[in-house]
Amino acid sequence: MGRDTNYGFRCPFAGGTWYTNYGFGYDSVGDDYKVIAILVIYGKDDQVYSEVMVHGLRSDSWKRAPDFSYYFDPHVNGKRASGALQWVVKESSKSNSDKLITAFDLGA
Repeated sequence: MGRDTNYGFRCPFAGGTWYTNYGFGYDSVGDDYKVIAILVIYGKDDQVYSEVMVHGLRSDSWKRAPDFSYYFDPHVNGKRASGALQWVVKESSKSNSDKLITAFDLGA
């Protein structure tokens, strides 16, 4: 894959009972651009779940990240720093839950 900045991919997450927050960055180790999709899923049991998917533009495929039990606020964007995409997360969807910072290493 060249350095062309125009690249499209089909995202498998649209509509339904979830919100999706995206992050985008360059993996200098694998020489690849990656999209991180964080799904915040509202279950029928009134629970809120998070799922993280990674799309490598070179492989043109989605992979599910290992289980992640923290809650992502769908209205808060992530930031890129030190080769990783970082988000503020909470231990649960409750407003008084402690806030933490999570990072996804693009080179992993």
